[in-house]
Amino acid sequence: MKAWTRHPAFHFLLLGVILCLGDLWMSSGDGTEPVRVLSVGPSRVEQLRGQWQAQAGRLPSAAEEDWLIRQWIDDELLFRQALELDLHRNDPGVCHRLILNMRFLGLDRSGAERQDPDRRALCRRAIKMGLHMGDPVVRRQMAGLMRIALQRSAVPQEISQQQLRDYVESHPARFREPERIRLSHVFLSRDRRAGTLEDDAQRLLRRLRQESVEPRQAVLLGDAFLAGHHLPMSWQRDLKRALGTQFASAVMDLPEKRWSGPVPSSYGLHLVWVHERLPGRLKPLQEVREQAALGVEAERAQQRLATAMQRLREQWEIRREED
Repeated sequence: MKAWTRHPAFHFLLLGVILCLGDLWMSSGDGTEPVRVLSVGPSRVEQLRGQWQAQAGRLPSAAEEDWLIRQWIDDELLFRQALELDLHRNDPGVCHRLILNMRFLGLDRSGAERQDPDRRALCRRAIKMGLHMGDPVVRRQMAGLMRIALQRSAVPQEISQQQLRDYVESHPARFREPERIRLSHVFLSRDRRAGTLEDDAQRLLRRLRQESVEPRQAVLLGDAFLAGHHLPMSWQRDLKRALGTQFASAVMDLPEKRWSGPVPSSYGLHLVWVHERLPGRLKPLQEVREQAALGVEAERAQQRLATAMQRLREQWEIRREED
């Protein structure tokens, strides 16, 4: 029995039972006004302002301050709910932090304990002393534990093909494959043509257009380029890595089947021939099924958390105290 109670499956089962009991408790209101009160006093607001100023270098606006207060209220409610469900007693992260506090304060008693401590006993003693109540790191960890528990507090449901398809279509930026182009370019080196680069590029561009020079012959009229003159079908990010942001941004808008330019890069100037382009497309479901399923589960978890948080807020009366 002792070995079984240490097994992670036992902890998971215990957490499930606790969450079910908590769910029953949260939904068992009798319609009366909340009896529990959470106060937000001036000192708390000033503390939140100070934290914001330390990070942003300025005081928060009125809207930002309201957001900070709402975030603090939610975290505080989650912490207190986790406290009631005893989620802190068996969490390794919380216990580790409390043991560090015990040692820092010199409360781990004997030297023998420091060498071979009974970590569980130290953790229980720290909780009995209330060290978890005043440590902001522990409070954040416990709020996080409660948030994760609320996100997972449901029986897993199967995701249908239609739900996956709807998710992909509603998140096109995430699942869209960007436009690609295939091009050739005549390169004119900045190092070799320091004083005549612009004139050389304009003169050669006129010749290429007037004589309708094919790309394979045209590249012989320019300078050698280490990465090659004929680039395969490429996304903009590939062109950015090869020739820089300025070049990659410019060539995506060039017309097909004609010489364009000069297009600058960090190496010099380029006269560009776009052979073809493939428009962006929404990836087929079979290519993104796993990613879409994770997205659906994440949205469901967020919805469960939002619903649970609303029900939790209804159990409390939030008071904003003034000076």
